Amino acid sequence: MVFLFSAVQVAMAQTTTPAMAPVRTVSGVILLREAKSPDFRALLPALRKDWGFVVDSAQFGDKKMTLYSGGLTVVVQYVNYPMAAAEVRSAAEGAWLWGAARDEAPRHQAQLTLAVVGAGQAPITLYKAYTRVAAALLENTRAYGIYLPRHYLLHSRDFFLEAARQMDRDEPPIYCWVYFGMFQLDGLSCAYTYGLDDFGMMDLEIVRTPKSLAEAHAVLYDATREALRSGKPWQEGAVLESVDGEKFLLRRVRSPYIENREMLQLQKL
Repeated sequence: MVFLFSAVQVAMAQTTTPAMAPVRTVSGVILLREAKSPDFRALLPALRKDWGFVVDSAQFGDKKMTLYSGGLTVVVQYVNYPMAAAEVRSAAEGAWLWGAARDEAPRHQAQLTLAVVGAGQAPITLYKAYTRVAAALLENTRAYGIYLPRHYLLHSRDFFLEAARQMDRDEPPIYCWVYFGMFQLDGLSCAYTYGLDDFGMMDLEIVRTPKSLAEAHAVLYDATREALRSGKPWQEGAVLESVDGEKFLLRRVRSPYIENREMLQLQKL
């Protein structure tokens, strides 16, 4: 299985120098129902009041907004044409949490590109900022949904907003950050995560288990939730215990299904 990701309309710096912390970027695309630029100045009260995003200062340009918050830079830009149709259709095929994705997502008429850039902050700090700004944009524009190209994640507006509100309950909106794939081969289930590397962790997979797809997914979801909440990544050789008491040994292997990808594979003990 091969995943192809297109470049988002922002630069992503991934280099490190002895004098500088690594620069990290989280980038997403809001799929707008109409080719109409929002009133960016009017979004600031919603960001602050409704989503708890602290704005230290802001700059507004032609169809562009730049925010500065605690060392983070947030750039939102209106693009008056839709994303490449082939990419949207491909993402919609895997959007299993958005039942109408194949029908609705390709209808979008324009985009809002969103980039959160920071140096030295923990990855989860960038992702929380990304989620709050994205939620404010979705709630205050006419949008179908949002796309996170790096992780191949496409979600509807309503789903993303509901998941984003979990952060007020100290619950990471995992589905907004990490892709969960599932499929069956010869009657056996396979499941995997895609995107944990952005948090300094290895992705997880279960290969050819007699469990149902839902059961295999639940094991990976719980393991991902624990790692993101604690900030402690799973390591090779660790033993993972599921909520129903099953134990799995984590082994670092090259994935048999995701090309050129090493994963932590759960092997039942």
